[in-house]
Amino acid sequence: MQTTKKCVKCHIDKPLQEFSNQQRGKYGKKSYCKQCDRQYNQTNYYKNKERRISQIKQWQKQNRDDYLKYQQQYHIKS
Repeated sequence: MQTTKKCVKCHIDKPLQEFSNQQRGKYGKKSYCKQCDRQYNQTNYYKNKERRISQIKQWQKQNRDDYLKYQQQYHIKS
């Protein structure tokens, strides 16, 4: 069984534990390592911040009952 995988972003062989799970990925793992994936997600978020926030607010308006239920459950846990 394969124990390492090469990240397509940083081109470094890393143990499989350094990759997040993905059902369709080779060996059931993503192609980017966790560190590169985190960096990509962070830059992508800041590039599209206004659009993502507007999508979230739109979803909250369209799914008001689900959103309120989620908020109640969240505050019970904390």
